[in-house]
Amino acid sequence: MIIRNSLNPRAAITLIEVIFSIGVIMIGLLGLLSVMPLAGGRARDAVSLSVGAEMGDSIAKEVLVRKWLGNGNLVNMSGTGVAFNQSTQLFSAGGTTSRGICIDPLYRAVQGGTVTSFNSYDNSLFPYYVANHDPLLNPAESDSTWEPPSIAPWPAGEAGDAPRLTRVGLSGVNAELARTIIESVNDLVVQQPKDTTIPAKLTGLNSGETDYGRRIPTGEFSWMATLVPTQNRRFANLSIVVMQNRVVDIDFPNATLTPPILPEMNGMSERVAQVTFASGFSGGAGGVVHLTASATTSSDLAPNDWVMLSRRLSPGGQQVHRWYRVVAVDQEAEEIFAYSNSELVSGEAALPAPQSGIDRTDEELWRRRVSLDGPDWEFNFDAAFEPDSDNTFQDNTFATIVQDVVSVTERLIPWTDL
Repeated sequence: MIIRNSLNPRAAITLIEVIFSIGVIMIGLLGLLSVMPLAGGRARDAVSLSVGAEMGDSIAKEVLVRKWLGNGNLVNMSGTGVAFNQSTQLFSAGGTTSRGICIDPLYRAVQGGTVTSFNSYDNSLFPYYVANHDPLLNPAESDSTWEPPSIAPWPAGEAGDAPRLTRVGLSGVNAELARTIIESVNDLVVQQPKDTTIPAKLTGLNSGETDYGRRIPTGEFSWMATLVPTQNRRFANLSIVVMQNRVVDIDFPNATLTPPILPEMNGMSERVAQVTFASGFSGGAGGVVHLTASATTSSDLAPNDWVMLSRRLSPGGQQVHRWYRVVAVDQEAEEIFAYSNSELVSGEAALPAPQSGIDRTDEELWRRRVSLDGPDWEFNFDAAFEPDSDNTFQDNTFATIVQDVVSVTERLIPWTDL
């Protein structure tokens, strides 16, 4: 006979304890699952930054070695392949001011070197807007440009249109070869002879030739470059802009399409906004800007995106372009109206009055507060851009928002190396 001791019952686990334990485990698993997408995203960002930095360094060296600017390999956005003329196109006739170029081999090759324009859009320039486009108006409308009166107003002026870079490509390069030249350097299938006068040769793909250790490029990463002379013309700022999964098709509307209904139907890959307020940008710590643009332009912007600030030092004078990384941005864009009570908000920029022939009363805009990381920037308060000087902030700085940029590598190089 078995005698049980009621004072020392047999140890056991109750159903309630089992359910409670499962609940604790499930909470832990859910926490782990919630972290995995974030960790995966951070890992992808780390890979992108690593590839971008590697490509930036390699391409900067490639540009210097190949001397594209000096050997006549650069061509304009023209179906006839007109060579880019450094002496007349990069500098003004008097040689006192400089313009700058955007070396974009893939874009020119994919577009077949064809200039496409529609109202304020013009893809022969970077960004692809005419110089007198007003960022507070819809670029797809026919009246979206400034109409300067006799007095040079801010910010256009008789000869002071917004700064633009001339978009150029490489001579004799088709779309297939252009992709291999500008895509990830680890996957290049192009043989480039030491003699720079001999054109590059495409290997692999359908050529029947594949060098050992070379792979067909994935096409995920590509690049373009901006080249801007310094004020003394002895040096140039070379910026290698690396992009991931870039769309190189023309993404702005044209005359054969219906007018864009949504902001996303207007140009997305290159958007322009106006700086209506700024602080900081001293000591190399970046600063804060308010970007303002027409509500017909997308306000999509996120941390780690890149923007290019551009301005002229004087009406019709020297252009300055520098790249900045977005550190933080307001969660939502603020909806505002232009010219209501002659200013955006109390204490901020009183925007220029409507020009003759254009009714911009209560133009719908968006505005976002953006923190940028990058070099110092001198904003303009010159009376030439603000004839009615009243201490309001009316700067001639513009921001170009470029889609899919993962890194920008900058070099200050002597002209003799180009």
